[in-house]
Amino acid sequence: MRILHLPVNPSNQAKILVKGLKNMNCKADILIFTGNFFYKEQKGILNRYPGIIKNFMILPYFLKSLVKYDIFHFHFGHSFFSKNRDLNLIKKFKKKIIMHFWGDDIRIYSLAKKNNLFLNYLDIYNKENKKIRKLIKISKYTDIAIVADLELYSYIKDFFKKIVFLPQVIDTAQYEVFYPSVFKKKLVILHAPSYRKIKGTEWILKSIDLLKKKFEIEFRIVEKLSNQKLLELLRDTDIVVDQIILGTYGFFSLEAMAMGKPVICYINENYRKSYPLDLPIVSADINNLSNKLEELIKDGNMRNQLGIKGRKYVERYHDIKVVSRKLLSIYKEL
Repeated sequence: MRILHLPVNPSNQAKILVKGLKNMNCKADILIFTGNFFYKEQKGILNRYPGIIKNFMILPYFLKSLVKYDIFHFHFGHSFFSKNRDLNLIKKFKKKIIMHFWGDDIRIYSLAKKNNLFLNYLDIYNKENKKIRKLIKISKYTDIAIVADLELYSYIKDFFKKIVFLPQVIDTAQYEVFYPSVFKKKLVILHAPSYRKIKGTEWILKSIDLLKKKFEIEFRIVEKLSNQKLLELLRDTDIVVDQIILGTYGFFSLEAMAMGKPVICYINENYRKSYPLDLPIVSADINNLSNKLEELIKDGNMRNQLGIKGRKYVERYHDIKVVSRKLLSIYKEL
């Protein structure tokens, strides 16, 4: 099997998966069209070109890839060309197509709000009809669709014949562990929102203001920093608050746990069963965040134990070796 991951690299996931496949002696490559500022070392091949030229620039890569690869593993609902014009031709060449979805590429908020009442606090509309039309189109050509959890599954279950679950992946060996001290007095609490509204930053700030009246804490809100800088700040962090509205955990929670940090993140009970039973994340929402934070601030042993459990959790379920083996088994089903 010759495998190509493209054309974007959400939360570094495509790059880590390709690395894992290569470690198992698979013939896998990655082709990134548009880079991500968060991972500044990764530059896309089209970053310098305006939109009107991009399709012409992609054409040579497309033709070469049609000959070279057997499996096209697309991320975030994209393919080579805009409006997924290439999928029909790829299938005519008898190639296999995988669509790997990650979040807002398929999230339909009118449906999400039925399963998550906290989303009703947000005024969000994100071209749902356009997403549905796209799902209808690409489902005609997709052999397997991949999602990480039940939340994402709920948006695509009516469109694709075969859907499989694959956990988000992290290379735990690349993360040095810094378990929080049991005896530290002035605690550092970190929140790194990619999108404040979805992460519930407004309510997090309110809880922090209340807790500052009772405890000596330093609160850091980190935005628009490279991944490397964010990881440096995580070293002396005692508690990480990820998100308190969406209902699932993402890559930032994995990175924090990989470094041995206790994580607070809202886990919606409707989606909880798609995660392992020993998930060590402290679930908190906009109503009880202050209480959950206060428990962790008061209990150094709890912080330390959650940090230890978090590291073991990502090693057991999300590590590059574990997830890459599962992905290889998915390819073998094609």
